[in-house]
Amino acid sequence: MATTLKKRGLPYKVTFLLFLWMAVMLMYVCLIMEPSNIANDGEGKLKYLPRRLSGPPQKETSTSSLPLHFELKPINGTNVTILHNAVPKTGSRTLELFLRLLGTRRMSLLHCYTFPPNISKNADQIRDFVGSMKQGSYTRGHFPFTNVSRWYSNTRYINIVRPPIQRLLSNYYYDLYGDKQQNQSPSFHEPTLDECLEKEVCFIKVYSYYKQTTLRTFCGQDPRCNQYTRWTLEKAIENARKYLFIGVTNQLNESISILETLLPDLFNGLTKLFLAGSGQVTSDFKTVKKMQLQNKSLEFLQRDMDLEFEFYQFVLNGFNRALTELMLKRK
Repeated sequence: MATTLKKRGLPYKVTFLLFLWMAVMLMYVCLIMEPSNIANDGEGKLKYLPRRLSGPPQKETSTSSLPLHFELKPINGTNVTILHNAVPKTGSRTLELFLRLLGTRRMSLLHCYTFPPNISKNADQIRDFVGSMKQGSYTRGHFPFTNVSRWYSNTRYINIVRPPIQRLLSNYYYDLYGDKQQNQSPSFHEPTLDECLEKEVCFIKVYSYYKQTTLRTFCGQDPRCNQYTRWTLEKAIENARKYLFIGVTNQLNESISILETLLPDLFNGLTKLFLAGSGQVTSDFKTVKKMQLQNKSLEFLQRDMDLEFEFYQFVLNGFNRALTELMLKRK
């Protein structure tokens, strides 16, 4: 009898291992298909959102739990280089235009450089470009945060952020139709943003690129910055603390005023210049055609762009804190 059971022991072990494997697979399926990973598109269709494996979704993380606080210590003199690694469609061209105008009036003090777009992904070339700039300089370009202060201690970063969905809409339709300065004029029908969200290829290749532009810009050159994860958010927050100041598109007047306060010699006269001519410039740089989002798309974006919203709120709180502090100092 014992011999018979021993001979039959192998099939029993195989059965047990097979049962164990099936149980593990069932637990895995339940985990990845949990309700928190499912979004309803408003028409009964379910979209499965990627599960972020870089860390827990809680906001109480070691980096983001600390508020953003700008030093607000004015930099006197012109021995400084200002780097504006602009987030697209936040008002950066408007700021650059007025700084260039200011530079023509104060040529010996403010030098504006055109950032070469072909070097935007090369940290070494960015470092060399910054090293070639004169003191008392400003440059604006679309490039990820690159820590050049290790080589040039007199460099300071500035930037501007915009509410995520507003920025996404403007960026998406600007690339299709342009503005009064740059007219794209597509020769065939391009999908609206609502349609793009419904088309798999457009969703993956187009929307997914646009939605994380702000985080990618602040995160830096690390390849992981191209992924929409909490690690990317944490790195963007870490780098945001290294900026001289980050303004807000919806309060551009106040943002420019604070920049002049922090750079009283280099940006002297900027606020007055901006207030005198901002109306026409803002109109010229406005995207010519934008489609209003459907409610279901709006609701989806509010969920799907959660990390972008968290970063924007982090910066906005820091901006409001700086604005209040400076207003109290002026009283």
